[in-house]
Amino acid sequence: MPFLQRASSGGILVVPQIKAELEAALGRSMALSSVYNLLHRHGWRKLAPDKQHPQSDPVAQAAWKKTPRSARRVNRRLGRRRAGQVDVSEPAPAKAGDEARFGRISDVRRCWAPFPVRPLCRGMLTHEYTYAYGAVDVVTGEFDSLILPHVNTDCMQIFLDEMAARHPQRRIIMVLDGAGWHRSDALKVPTNMRLLSLPPYAPELNPVEHVWDELREKHFHNKAFDSMEALEDQLSIGLMALEKDR
Repeated sequence: MPFLQRASSGGILVVPQIKAELEAALGRSMALSSVYNLLHRHGWRKLAPDKQHPQSDPVAQAAWKKTPRSARRVNRRLGRRRAGQVDVSEPAPAKAGDEARFGRISDVRRCWAPFPVRPLCRGMLTHEYTYAYGAVDVVTGEFDSLILPHVNTDCMQIFLDEMAARHPQRRIIMVLDGAGWHRSDALKVPTNMRLLSLPPYAPELNPVEHVWDELREKHFHNKAFDSMEALEDQLSIGLMALEKDR
């Protein structure tokens, strides 16, 4: 099928594009429903693409994914230094960490409604924000989160300390991007944790990005908040739902 390469780069946006090219190739018309059935039969679905930075290095990213030596080295170091104080019977779980900004900005998206109803949502733009810090276990899907007012070294320290306190008998490899507050010399990494950096410009390697998408879609679309307290209450509800969904 000649559409695979274009689909992988987000080049096919609507089904009528595929329908027109199939009709031209086959020399006959096709029902739109037949095109949808064909796509479903071959496992196609409509979804938002992952983002890729123009300066990203696919070779470096591939090498990072295929070379677990850094994780193993951190794992051995943790076991050697903290033997007797943490559980060293199993490999250290890798947790991918990240932060996301949530503000009093209504994100209006399409929604279902019966004809001829046209939904009406409140729209507003207020420059007030809070931040969700999260870490997801890349194997089990276990999710931990915290709401903090800023993204900086002090708040990152609070988050790391909280993660270590929640899992005192585990040694953790925390995978993070290259944000300045992740690499700050002022950070005091907990004794049962080590930090492992992602390659530069590689947000698509961090699974937490999809957690934020899920949180916004299920708990924030088509909503406006009268205060920061209301926003944080809603954010807390969404994060707790994700933490319980294992």
